[in-house]
Amino acid sequence: MRIEIGYKFIFGFILVILTSVILPYLVRATHLVDNEMISNIIAALAAILVGLIIGWVFTRNFTKDFRELTATTEIISQGDLSQYIEISHKKIFPDETVDLANSVNRMLGSLRDLVAHVKRTAVQVSESAQGLSSSAEEINASTEEIASTIEQISRGAEHQAELVDKTSNIIKDIAKKIERVAETAQDLSASSAEDGTVTIAFTDIEDSMRLNAFLGDRRWLEVLRAHNDVVRNVTTNHGGTVVKGQGDGFMLAFASARRALTCSQAIERSISETFKDPGSPVRVRIGLHVGETTREADDFFGHAVNYAARIASSAAGGEIVVSSLVYGLLAQTGEFEFEPAREVELKGVEGLQMVYPLAVAG
Repeated sequence: MRIEIGYKFIFGFILVILTSVILPYLVRATHLVDNEMISNIIAALAAILVGLIIGWVFTRNFTKDFRELTATTEIISQGDLSQYIEISHKKIFPDETVDLANSVNRMLGSLRDLVAHVKRTAVQVSESAQGLSSSAEEINASTEEIASTIEQISRGAEHQAELVDKTSNIIKDIAKKIERVAETAQDLSASSAEDGTVTIAFTDIEDSMRLNAFLGDRRWLEVLRAHNDVVRNVTTNHGGTVVKGQGDGFMLAFASARRALTCSQAIERSISETFKDPGSPVRVRIGLHVGETTREADDFFGHAVNYAARIASSAAGGEIVVSSLVYGLLAQTGEFEFEPAREVELKGVEGLQMVYPLAVAG
């Protein structure tokens, strides 16, 4: 049977009052002491003693139950959930302390279940974290592989771009060469007279091998570049065509003998100005001849070409020498002054040949 604490206190209070009332009466009724005052004192002490005993009996159980609840809750607050409060089996008349103990026990059970659930969840979270870590490592590896692939693709794209750029440059060079060939073809056509004859001029640096050895390769290369620029620029300015370079010399073509000789004079003047240091050893010799030639692509062939080359080899450094045909065309104009003719032997040509040096302007 369940009795609430409040009713127990009321019942105890009534019992103490009854004891205080009844015990003095019983003491007087028994006539244990004749003296009334002493009898009243004994009755009062007996009532107090019995009231204390009854109060101690009632409060003892309450105090013990609350002490046990307090100790258990203190242990629980420190994290120990293994405790269990046992009160109900000790009480004949259970009260709110039993309900409180049962509530605490249920709370402990719920907490133990919660802790177990948290532990299981923590294990699952740990396993998930490990799985995520593994996935992250795989993703990282995949990312690095993708980055490597992208880098390779980028390098490949750069290489392709370089190839395209190189190809474009090659195409441009080819186009320029084709353009130069076309221009040369036009120049060669312009270098032929209306009757099909061409004036051929050959130039070279006198004693070039000795000069190369004297100057050294580096200085000789600088001299050669300056010489080549002079010949090309002057020839172009005089309407001539640079057919080809031959080491330290050139083969030039002109549509008229007059233009060829005028250009030759300008070449000699420009060479003298370019290498004007006192004692400069750079001297150019030039030979001219006119005749019919055979043209193939951007070059001329034939006896007239070979004859002009031989005449150039007969000249001295700084000298312009022309064939008898060129002399015959130009001497009668009075525009050019020639020195007396001289007979020379030309390699590959039978007999002595008459050549005419151009007089050097005083």
